[in-house]
Amino acid sequence: MNTKRTGYLDEKIALVRAQRLCSRREKCISEVRKDLVRWNVDPGSMEEIVKTLVRQGYIDEERYAVTFARDRVHLNRWGLRKVEYALKSKGISASNIKKAIDEVRELVSLESICDLMEKKARSVKYSNPEELKVKLIRFGLSRGFTYDEVSAAVDIIIRR
Repeated sequence: MNTKRTGYLDEKIALVRAQRLCSRREKCISEVRKDLVRWNVDPGSMEEIVKTLVRQGYIDEERYAVTFARDRVHLNRWGLRKVEYALKSKGISASNIKKAIDEVRELVSLESICDLMEKKARSVKYSNPEELKVKLIRFGLSRGFTYDEVSAAVDIIIRR
């Protein structure tokens, strides 16, 4: 399958592989580029393959951003900040990130944050309520929630 002269994977074969991969799950451009590099595709062919995938609808950065955000908020219980930073690290445009965040904003409620924090509180070892509060705040911030969201949830949990 590799051409003997250059050592690169043939462009047509790489395109078919990428189409198959993108039809199975959402991929963004940066992920597809990493796959193409891993498959040893000629750097000159990479951009043409990516353009073809975008043109054919296999790659849609807006669709990817919304799907990624929905999955991370719903399944991984991430906050909006963590989702935003992850999308930025994947090279998603600011407008697509904004659309994705707006789409999933209603999934992040004080109630859902409290549920997550209560579960964490049951597994944390602490000697006094202040130590628990600090650990829960640190946990909530690491999940990508804002300080105000985390603080409100911790206050509710501590009062219970």
